[in-house]
Amino acid sequence: MKTPMLYIAVFTGSLLLLFQVALILLMVKPGLFLGKGAVAPGAAAVVDTLAAQAKPPAGGQQAAPAASTGISADSVQSLRNQLNSARDLIAQMQAQIKPNVPAPAPDSTQMKLHKEKAKLLESMSPENAAHVLKNMDDDDVKNIIMFVKKRQAGKILAMLEPERAAKIFK
Repeated sequence: MKTPMLYIAVFTGSLLLLFQVALILLMVKPGLFLGKGAVAPGAAAVVDTLAAQAKPPAGGQQAAPAASTGISADSVQSLRNQLNSARDLIAQMQAQIKPNVPAPAPDSTQMKLHKEKAKLLESMSPENAAHVLKNMDDDDVKNIIMFVKKRQAGKILAMLEPERAAKIFK
């Protein structure tokens, strides 16, 4: 029964990510949600402040503080910190979601290809089969070796590096 919980977790994480993107877009492009020409409260000031800090004035002088916009440098730094922590949270959530997403089940054409490749491997010596498998992805090897006869599969796995054979065997 872990599968429904996994889908709920993935859905919740995706929904949170979409919500955060919508909030960022709301501040940068308020017309997308609020109608043409609309400005989110405080968004123009934040964008102006960030733009002023990003572009140094001509002549190499430092930009003036954001006093004209009504936002202090501390507020801007606080917003930057919040944005960075939100980005970190998103990256952590994405890292947690990716390993938990189950691999799609192979369709019948993939299974047929794996069976055909397994027959070819069975016709080879274990040394030659292992040499061929060394250049293949672990997931592909795992899917193909499932269709090789047990004795032959054991001989082939024995010819691979022990760490790789253990990964495939899991």
